[in-house]
Amino acid sequence: MSTLTPLLFVAASLAAAPPIVERGAVFEVAQSVSPVPEDPLRRVSAQVAFTGPDGRTANVDLFWDGGEVWKARFAPDAVGEWSYLVQADGLNVPDGPRAFVCVPSDRPGPPRVGDGTRHFTRARPRGEGAGEPAPWFYLADTAWNGVLKSQPEDWDRFLEMRKAQGFTAIQFVGTQWRGANEGLPVKPFTLTDGKVTGVNHDLLRAMDAKVAAIAARGMAPAPVLLWAIGQGDPGVSWSPADAVLAARYLKARWGAYGCVWLLGGDGKYPDADRWKTIGRGVFPGGESDGSGVGRGPVTLHMAGRNWIFEPYAEEPWFDFVGYQSGHGASDDDLKWLTHRRSAAEWRDLEMPLINLEPNYEAIPAYKTGVPHDAGAVRRAAWWSVLIAPPAGVSYGHNAGWVWNAQAGPVEGHGKLRAGPWSDALNAEGAEDMGVLRRFLDAGPWTELRPAPGLIAKQGDDPAAFVAAAQTPDGKWSVIYTPTGGPVTLSAAAVAAVGPWLRIDPRTGERTPLLMDESGVLTTPSGHDWVIERRSE
Repeated sequence: MSTLTPLLFVAASLAAAPPIVERGAVFEVAQSVSPVPEDPLRRVSAQVAFTGPDGRTANVDLFWDGGEVWKARFAPDAVGEWSYLVQADGLNVPDGPRAFVCVPSDRPGPPRVGDGTRHFTRARPRGEGAGEPAPWFYLADTAWNGVLKSQPEDWDRFLEMRKAQGFTAIQFVGTQWRGANEGLPVKPFTLTDGKVTGVNHDLLRAMDAKVAAIAARGMAPAPVLLWAIGQGDPGVSWSPADAVLAARYLKARWGAYGCVWLLGGDGKYPDADRWKTIGRGVFPGGESDGSGVGRGPVTLHMAGRNWIFEPYAEEPWFDFVGYQSGHGASDDDLKWLTHRRSAAEWRDLEMPLINLEPNYEAIPAYKTGVPHDAGAVRRAAWWSVLIAPPAGVSYGHNAGWVWNAQAGPVEGHGKLRAGPWSDALNAEGAEDMGVLRRFLDAGPWTELRPAPGLIAKQGDDPAAFVAAAQTPDGKWSVIYTPTGGPVTLSAAAVAAVGPWLRIDPRTGERTPLLMDESGVLTTPSGHDWVIERRSE
């Protein structure tokens, strides 16, 4: 941290006894700074060092919350007594170390990437193995504008529905961007001559409450910090220094809620050096984001049909590949997902690989303009989790990501229109994502690997591509057919032992399925099916 003009940090309050904080709950340190300097976003650079009962230390940024108030937020991840100390070069911090006591709770741990794994984990909150990492499937709904534009009561209604449907994360945009800029009455960050000069504290406090509401329902917030598709987006038009400043500020506000971080949004990221600089500035090694000791997973959300992670794969802040198959329905669009890089190169990736933006429900397809139905949504989702080791997948609805109060145009997206946000609540595709998650939860989904060798013959229609996966021991085989009809198995698949089941991906209903003497499994035509076999 840089040396600054001496200022006085004063504790908001000193308790006679250490406060009690549940594991995973957000503990807030409030300090006052006097006098408040000019350009407080840049002139005050300070952290709080939280040291746990096992001696581990987490360094967490303080952020300016208006007036003379600076805050730090931290969610302890270990039971016992924690001490904390404000660290600031050139600042007079008179209070010395303070403490709080962390007690057990039913909250799961924050998302993490397990060492040497291709999936995320969250610590078990209770029972046998409490505190140990357990596999966590990233099933995200996309509400890009939800935190920026929603009314609190609508946001709560939306989150309750998504929790009930089985979603585990919510993707949203944390700054002004092409989809919510001119139409926002106020923006999170104020600019003067293209430079970040301030923040809107009232708006950000309202956004804080919505981020906290995601976490309160056991889901992970997944903010895009810097949208990056075109001029005017922060990831493109702001200087690297301003991009780091804004992203670190949001990290300090929201990190304690257990985020999965999408550093950039919808970008092609042509200037790799720029994004490496930003990534290292926002997520330097050894620094906590407030979610215990450590930080949540970080990636760049790629533009549609782009495979551009290679320059970042060795960056210490880059934890998983977040690609986007996009919203097309042409043969090339479908083949990009089933036959291109994501399907071919997963063996070389020692990190999770997640389709962060497959076909959205009700959004017009790129070339035809025909809205994608729930069948297209299921197809993209099931393909995504079977063509590479499953770690998660995202869902979106055209009305949900836009978050219009009523039907109308979509800011920054040409002639695109969307219905009111409430159209997304009970959408068929959203319900189907819960079926997908429950199916995977019933088996050792972290062990599934693509197994195209189970299928003896593929048809010529890209929309009818049959995806298959299997555990290494061969005891669980999963096949997805988008169109139904006959599926011809390979000799190896025919020879394996165990009954086949047909699962309706709309309801989860299971029905025995007989294989004929030619090694063909036949499902009813007309829609998609999941086929599985389990053997002892």
